[in-house]
Amino acid sequence: MHKTLRLLRNRTWAALTLYYKQALQTHVVQLWRNEYRVLDFQVPVLQETIVPYETETACERFESHQQYLMSFILEWYATLPGKERELVFWLVQGYGMAEAAQRIQRSRSWCYGIRRKWHHLYQLEMKNN
Repeated sequence: MHKTLRLLRNRTWAALTLYYKQALQTHVVQLWRNEYRVLDFQVPVLQETIVPYETETACERFESHQQYLMSFILEWYATLPGKERELVFWLVQGYGMAEAAQRIQRSRSWCYGIRRKWHHLYQLEMKNN
């Protein structure tokens, strides 16, 4: 290690010391987190006071909401203009925004703007329900 440190040039020395300084600070924080984290074997004391919660009832409760969302998405997709519908198609196929924009012959900024519009529409719908 000493030989390697001697071979370092002056300009790389600062980067090396910054790296070790950050590593040391991170290590101290990690040690603190490991010491004070709540271990799993301490949780059963709390579980005795919690009301039993069935997974099936939770799924049933959200099933109607899921059906509503699917119908909302289908209605929304049917009302989209041609280029926006093509954009949805390419994004669902797994293409990136740049690739989809190239395929529908629109700019990336137009595609990002449309996605922002969709996001705002979705947020408004979620606030209303």
